[in-house]
Amino acid sequence: MIGLEGVTTDIITLNIGGSKIRVLIVGGGRVGQETAKILTAGKKHKVTLIEKDMQRCEILSEGLGHEIFCGDGTVPHILEEVGIQNTQIFLAVTDDDRINVLCAMLAKSFDVPSIYARIKDPKWIEACERLGIDVIDPAQIMAYNIDARIRGDTFLEFLEEITRDAEFKMIRISPDTQNEQNVIDFEKERHIHVIGIMRKGAFIVSTTEETIKPNDTVACLNRRKGIHLF
Repeated sequence: MIGLEGVTTDIITLNIGGSKIRVLIVGGGRVGQETAKILTAGKKHKVTLIEKDMQRCEILSEGLGHEIFCGDGTVPHILEEVGIQNTQIFLAVTDDDRINVLCAMLAKSFDVPSIYARIKDPKWIEACERLGIDVIDPAQIMAYNIDARIRGDTFLEFLEEITRDAEFKMIRISPDTQNEQNVIDFEKERHIHVIGIMRKGAFIVSTTEETIKPNDTVACLNRRKGIHLF
């Protein structure tokens, strides 16, 4: 794997404020464990993982940097006990699609701003989208990962050349944002260079005509003194 020397990465959610983002994950399987590890790296986010299997909870509690709560994530008072009222991001990633949908719907009832459900059955995906639940589709993620590995080396080498001593960031636009914004204005306000936009699972290469919309994730580079980007 090619590293980006001198480039720091971060994920920012606009309209959440300066404090740590609170993340609640239901499901202590491999997906939940790996997600919690990534989100707690560098202590950027406050993560709580809910798992109902006592034996698995005991294993998970050893040497991890996030909270483990042994309980059933489909029970409303359990979610209240772990602080869902103050949660900004909710992820239901158990191995059961039905449980994940139920958990996501409960999270909606608590007005959690960003809700994600791991869904394997295509029949459930459309229903979740109608309910306003963002779907984590393992098959689609695998396809993107394979595609990135096939094409990724050249792109990473390109990034390494243009971003030495620069700062790479992914900016998540809040779904509650009322206005769209042209890429040029977005760049000028934040002193950044937009590389592209992730929207509904697709990556859009940035152009001057492109518009930043609510719920977009914007890939960008900070402009620093002495660095000329494009």
